[in-house]
Amino acid sequence: MTSRINRLRTSLASSDIDALYVTHLVNIRYLTGFTGSSGLLLVTPETARLYVDSRYHVQAEQQTSGVEVCRCQSRLTAEAWDDIKTLAPERIGFEATHITVAAHEDLAKGIPGSTLVPVRNLIEELRLVKDEDEIAITRRACAMADELFEWLLGFIKPGMREQDVDVELEYQMRKRGAQGPAFPSIIVSGVNSSKPHGTPSSKVIETGDFITMDFGVRLDGYNSDITRTVAVGKADDKQREVYEVVRKAQAAAVEALRPGIGHLEADAVARDIITEAGYGPKFGHALGHSLGLDVHDGYRLSNVTDPEGKVQQGEIWTVEPGIYIEDWGGVRIEDDVLVTADGSERLTKSTRELIII
Repeated sequence: MTSRINRLRTSLASSDIDALYVTHLVNIRYLTGFTGSSGLLLVTPETARLYVDSRYHVQAEQQTSGVEVCRCQSRLTAEAWDDIKTLAPERIGFEATHITVAAHEDLAKGIPGSTLVPVRNLIEELRLVKDEDEIAITRRACAMADELFEWLLGFIKPGMREQDVDVELEYQMRKRGAQGPAFPSIIVSGVNSSKPHGTPSSKVIETGDFITMDFGVRLDGYNSDITRTVAVGKADDKQREVYEVVRKAQAAAVEALRPGIGHLEADAVARDIITEAGYGPKFGHALGHSLGLDVHDGYRLSNVTDPEGKVQQGEIWTVEPGIYIEDWGGVRIEDDVLVTADGSERLTKSTRELIII
């Protein structure tokens, strides 16, 4: 953890920031190892102090390294602000995307002697490239997702409700040792599969339906995220056609993902294939997103955001093109992909061929 804080200090120095006031719990975990639900972190060129209350003092001492744990007897903010006043940094950064307007106003009143500098994605940029331990945990989370997909293939039957599948899937995750779902699972069938982020409903799964299953597990804080679409009982020509377009688009995008490719360029590889097949307007979201301690870990392979972004070795991305046709259904295929020195490696390995269950 000390090396992560030192990398942050380097970033602070290049940004002309004397201290960083960290409030986002995921970033606190990344920098210190602390997993509690309440805490503040103050990082300066010489010190790193984690402020917790009595509920988390023992936990913080056990989990962290490279930081001083401060057990607060009053409000965390009050004790942190007292230290800031003593340290007297001229420019103090705060996480602009993780703080409310009210909290910002309180911070300005609490440390009137310092200039507040909004900081965006400074820690998230450090989190993009994963170390060996992070990759190993993500491999395990992805292997569990693959195992759960195989279980789903044997479990789902016509006559079940989407909700039934969702409830049982979460039980199976926890039974296998996951902390829980990485996010609320998407189990949508028939016309509901045209909703990219649909919610499992009381709809009954029927023969001839497509079922899109988008789920992942959280394991030791890290996430997997897989999507597969399968057909129930049979698949007609239209379903096979749409599925094959998405499969080809996903395969091409994974093949193209390598160090140096632009985020925009990666998205275009899949989007062009879908557009040429006549379904361009039916693919409305980004190709994928970075994956780590957060499911959506701050960055996207997109045709509308971060046009200057470049893929780097050690990053983990989802690659998930889809086609969604209102009142008909949809298809999405998603894998978690590690960027290697000369290409990429799928961490989720379930078949991408059309399955009929």
